[in-house]
Amino acid sequence: MLERAPAWTPAWLDDRIAGKAYREALGFMADVRSDPGHHARRALDDLIAEFADNLQHDPLTMARAEAFKQQLVAHPDVRGAVEQLWTTLRGVLEEALDDPASDLRLRLVDALAGLGRRLADDGDLQRLVDRYLEEAVGHLVRSYRDEVVTVISETVQRWDGAEASRRIELHVGRDLQFIRINGTVVGGLAGLLIHTLTVLAP
Repeated sequence: MLERAPAWTPAWLDDRIAGKAYREALGFMADVRSDPGHHARRALDDLIAEFADNLQHDPLTMARAEAFKQQLVAHPDVRGAVEQLWTTLRGVLEEALDDPASDLRLRLVDALAGLGRRLADDGDLQRLVDRYLEEAVGHLVRSYRDEVVTVISETVQRWDGAEASRRIELHVGRDLQFIRINGTVVGGLAGLLIHTLTVLAP
């Protein structure tokens, strides 16, 4: 502001004018902040509400906003800034999650533990989560069943038979052993019963 003052005015006068303008601006902003009914605030609220309504219903405003968005997204500097921001944010998150004492990790663990306790004790929440999961799975199946079938089929086709058998045996081997033993015992008893009935039959 002082750079725009006339060259012939004394510096002390420029300082006083600039200081007065600065104090008036601060006072005006304080009035707007403290008074919900301030005319400037009402005018700004009306302007924002009108703009929001135009974004939803006015074709010209919608087209201009869409064009601005496309230009913004296509700009190489914006893409670079967004990529850099995401890289930085991801690094910060990974570092915080890797640190057992970080505030983010402690809050996340506490939130998950609280959710687990609520799920264990709150029947209404359990039913709500069940309904959301049912709806999500139903939507997934209805909308992407062909893609899901393709992914599962291609995944299974890429499996190595021997490796798949080894992994299944590793994870459910004890259960399979019980099934085999039960099958052998039940089959033996059934055979013995049939043989006994055959011998005792007249």
